[in-house]
Amino acid sequence: MSTTRGVARTPQCSTRLTPAEVRALAALAEGRTTDEARKDLGGISADTFNGHLRSVGLKQQSPPRASRALKVNTAYESGELPLPDMAEPPKPIEGEDRELWIAVATHPGIQGIARAVTLSTSTAGRRIEELMDRFGAKSEPHLVTLGYAYGVLPAEAATALAAG
Repeated sequence: MSTTRGVARTPQCSTRLTPAEVRALAALAEGRTTDEARKDLGGISADTFNGHLRSVGLKQQSPPRASRALKVNTAYESGELPLPDMAEPPKPIEGEDRELWIAVATHPGIQGIARAVTLSTSTAGRRIEELMDRFGAKSEPHLVTLGYAYGVLPAEAATALAAG
């Protein structure tokens, strides 16, 4: 991820993802664990699955240790993953929750997320877990998907990027 004047920008794909890479990201976006995703992809090995994710990161020009949530978000923004249908959130989404949600989607890991929301890494981690619990996210990539469904993340921007 790069920054311009302190504003985080999600990396864009330089090369289209393969169908297998898209399927791997889609499984994570739906909240599947690594083992569940591997089974969904025909029982591929952990090395093959992780290889798909490494390849995704390279194609997205993501930082070396980019989170799965960032990779899923970048795939939504590039149009390589279809946006989820809009849904009504089960609870109101407060400003601090919105800020944290966006940071999870757009920063490469817990340290970047914590810096973005000016929290310690342990506090940011705890708040992410609480946010996931409150909104029923099974994982951080699933939280990104719910962010698009609930209108926390800007679906218009993702649609415009995919069309452009």
